[in-house]
Amino acid sequence: MAGDPKPPRPPSLKSETRQTNWRRTNLPKYQAHLAVQRALMSGALEKQGCEVCGAAKVDAHHDRYDEPLNVRWLCRRVQTH
Repeated sequence: MAGDPKPPRPPSLKSETRQTNWRRTNLPKYQAHLAVQRALMSGALEKQGCEVCGAAKVDAHHDRYDEPLNVRWLCRRVQTH
């Protein structure tokens, strides 16, 4: 249908850098990261404070990568402990 949004195209991973190799090896994680990035840029998703300590500087944490927009907002201190 003409009004249906196009599904995101798979990332083009042509180089052989360490980062690209990680992305190739962890494609579901990378695709979830890209989905969050696109949703933040379009306004479909909005960052919130850390759900544990309330810090403003947060990262999107995925409990399940097959649900890319279902994230928990956690600061790095909480996420690494």
